[in-house]
Amino acid sequence: MSCGRVLTGAAIGGALLLVPTLGACSGGDSEADAARVVEEFADAVAAEDVVALCAVSAVAERPASEDSGAASVCEDVLAPMILENSAEVKAALDEETAPVVTVDGSQGSAELDGVSTPFSMVEVDDEWFVVVG
Repeated sequence: MSCGRVLTGAAIGGALLLVPTLGACSGGDSEADAARVVEEFADAVAAEDVVALCAVSAVAERPASEDSGAASVCEDVLAPMILENSAEVKAALDEETAPVVTVDGSQGSAELDGVSTPFSMVEVDDEWFVVVG
């Protein structure tokens, strides 16, 4: 059975409206790949790096880095809101805990200890992205 990848992004400080999806999947690599992307996203938030944050983000389930409209929305609107409300993510990184990822087909969820809302993600062309809008 092929395991699609979607993680539903976190609403950081209310900046995002995302719906988490939970499920089970036997594809351990999917969970590991998704966890790596969540860690990259959290690191970009902590570094306040808008370009890196949007590089691992999806808007309307499209990679923000590939679609100029989605990239613009991410970089100009969503990322600044996320960074403004990023205290939970920055505190969670200080704890150095790995995200807990659940994948079901092309949907999934990632929880980062200390962050109140799970991250939603989506897989596009075998790559995971955090859904930010």
